[in-house]
Amino acid sequence: MTCKGIVLGCFWLLLTSLSIAAESEGGSPRLTGQIQLDSSWERTVYLSYIPTFEDLYAMSYDMIIAEAAIDSLGHFSLDLSFLPKEDRIYRLHVVKRGDAPTSLTIGGLEENHLFLIANGADSIRLEANGLRPPFRDVTYRNAPAQTALQEVTDFENRTTDLAAESNAAKRQFIEVQMYDQLRTIADTSGHPLVSLYAIYLSQFESNLREHTDFYQRYRKKWKGEGSAYFASFRRQFPGRPSYLRIGAFAVAAMSLLGLGYYLGGRRTPGEPAGLKELTVQERKIYELLRKGATNQEISDACHIGVSTVKSHVSSIYRKLNVKSRKEVINM
Repeated sequence: MTCKGIVLGCFWLLLTSLSIAAESEGGSPRLTGQIQLDSSWERTVYLSYIPTFEDLYAMSYDMIIAEAAIDSLGHFSLDLSFLPKEDRIYRLHVVKRGDAPTSLTIGGLEENHLFLIANGADSIRLEANGLRPPFRDVTYRNAPAQTALQEVTDFENRTTDLAAESNAAKRQFIEVQMYDQLRTIADTSGHPLVSLYAIYLSQFESNLREHTDFYQRYRKKWKGEGSAYFASFRRQFPGRPSYLRIGAFAVAAMSLLGLGYYLGGRRTPGEPAGLKELTVQERKIYELLRKGATNQEISDACHIGVSTVKSHVSSIYRKLNVKSRKEVINM
């Protein structure tokens, strides 16, 4: 390459950097940043909308709302001006070469995504300095909510990694301490979505009864939050009984008793309702849950990440209409 070509190339790179910096400093709201990727990754970044925390690890083409090219230096820029003005949860991800845009890897060195809070009014600038996985070391510029959310993620990642290197007995102690700390983070955070994110990472479905007082106080604290995220969270809790309707429910139950016997005859005796809805992987994890296996033990047995295990366990709870491991064991 001639000296002139080198100069022009440097000038072009400078203009690109200045343009991205200008976009992040002013103008329409944008998500800009830099990702360190090797040649095994596609040079496109995708932004997905996460409607509830139950959908953190769900993926479909309908969830992807924007995409942008990643240049040779890892820079990208996404327009956010079309987003709602209130904070919501989104997911940023990249995929391996040849993989579909909907490919999502949870846990391990090939984990390909991060979660963030965004809206249609503020610009966000991030630096992803990790390589394997690419989103493990992420920092934000002048974005307190993003930084707080990332700190929760980093804490969960560090503790999960430590637990994975420990024996079963030590791992159980580490997980209990991690869930306690996540509840403390949720209780002290001033941002509703950061707080609720910590609650979901704490696997609250499995310890609702054990920490009833905490969750009663927590729900009271955020009772004014009307977002879909909190509405979905509140549905996880049993409602107050309406004694005026108990009689009607009893009559209805008696009326359906015969139908229950009929339908029950179509199921394997003792088989829980909803079991047939489980996928092959979920059925395997269900059997391990029945034996009292921890998330890490399930991860080792199924050769999947702990985060993937958590996603499957949540799906199993939902399909079987249970809220804890104890209920699964007692089924």
